[in-house]
Amino acid sequence: MEFFNLVTNQIYVLLQHGKSVEDEKNQIKTLADLNYEKITFFQGISHELKTPLTLMLSPLNDVINTCIQEPLLMSHLQIIRRNAHRLLKLINSLLQFSNIETNQLKAHYRETNIAKFTHELASDFKSMAKTLGVNYYIDIPNPDEFDLDKIYLDRDLYETIVFNLCSNAFKHTWNGQITVRLYLDYMNEKKKMAVLEVSDTGIGIPESALPNIFQRFYRVESQGSRSHEGTGIGLALVKELITLHGGDITVTSVVNQGTTFKCWFPLGCEHLLIDQIFSNKMEYQINHDRELYTIRQLYLEESSQWIKDNKSETQYSNNNKELDNMNIDADETTKNNRKYKVLIVDDNNDMRDYFAELLNEFDVYRAYDGQNAIQTLKTLKKLPDLILSDIMMPNMDGYELLNVLRSDVKTQLIPIILLSAKASETSKIQGFDKGADDYFVKPFSTRELIFRIRANIECSILRRKILFHRYNKHGSFRIRFR
Repeated sequence: MEFFNLVTNQIYVLLQHGKSVEDEKNQIKTLADLNYEKITFFQGISHELKTPLTLMLSPLNDVINTCIQEPLLMSHLQIIRRNAHRLLKLINSLLQFSNIETNQLKAHYRETNIAKFTHELASDFKSMAKTLGVNYYIDIPNPDEFDLDKIYLDRDLYETIVFNLCSNAFKHTWNGQITVRLYLDYMNEKKKMAVLEVSDTGIGIPESALPNIFQRFYRVESQGSRSHEGTGIGLALVKELITLHGGDITVTSVVNQGTTFKCWFPLGCEHLLIDQIFSNKMEYQINHDRELYTIRQLYLEESSQWIKDNKSETQYSNNNKELDNMNIDADETTKNNRKYKVLIVDDNNDMRDYFAELLNEFDVYRAYDGQNAIQTLKTLKKLPDLILSDIMMPNMDGYELLNVLRSDVKTQLIPIILLSAKASETSKIQGFDKGADDYFVKPFSTRELIFRIRANIECSILRRKILFHRYNKHGSFRIRFR
């Protein structure tokens, strides 16, 4: 009887184990199906977005060509085109991801003079390096040795790799140098490969972030970059594209010293699928050159905003009168029929330009992050009547700027409006809790924004006037901000 019970229990355990294995298989299948549906959804949405973008860009280019004699209209249209291109670049990246996931990305590998092609691509960043004051080197010591070993690349995919890594290097390097190298080396001392190396002396990547740096949508929150904008797609896409070539990518980095990416590409074509290897170079070259400008334009236009950021954008007022410590001479403020002064703080160059034109009834000053805003305030003879600031910015974000301004007796009374893409109630409460006078969500109504700017300035003048009279009556007062 005891033996029978043991056998029964054992059978029960085996049945339960079998059931759990089956449940696990079903769960894995369900997750795989959900992932496939998600990818299919992204593909559909991306394709649907490309159609209206195409219908926007084609007529837009025609209109721009007819508006040469109207500089202001031309400026607005160029802002629209640049940001439409930026959206197109993001959509293309999402499409490439989804196509890789579903094995629908059809690469076209051809024998390529990798030394010449890499030099051609990297050279597009020379003018940017000169303007930004960064030493930029393209180091291909022995281009002839690459002729001895055939290298097969999908040139469009390789171009995306080079432009992504180079634009990242410029984004995170304020001074020092950036080097693009190409050489042959042995990976793990076994296999001879072509190595594309992009190194910089920029802000570096924290050691804790390195294991995740190639994960999709993973972003390293750094305050030292030229721009806070980004999706976390770039490096993940680079890794996927290198993997398609049968290669690998490695990274080494030290905070405040720099970063080095090494991309390893196998020689020959034995590792590639036969149906993806092409030999009609002339036909491909024609098609490639037709598409080449678009790909380069998408990356270079997005990076070009950093060039203007590198220059001083402060507009100096003609009013040379110094402020007193509290900036509360309200009687003089109300008597003078002057333009109100507004400081715009945003790391997006197009957004700053747009605000400068939109707020033409005000004297507009511009800064590209919180630190630059503080420097700008120090150079001005008279403080601005209002500050309009983005929240997510490099070096010093909007919240940190708020804290600095509210802690300084000279600037604590300046009304501050925060701008953000975060529309949740929690985000708005956080902004007001930090000391903002108003909070605007992007996209916004321009008429409402101008009205609120006027209202906040007028309320600020009224507050200063009350404080001014109280100061004259009592001799002192104290203002507290949390």
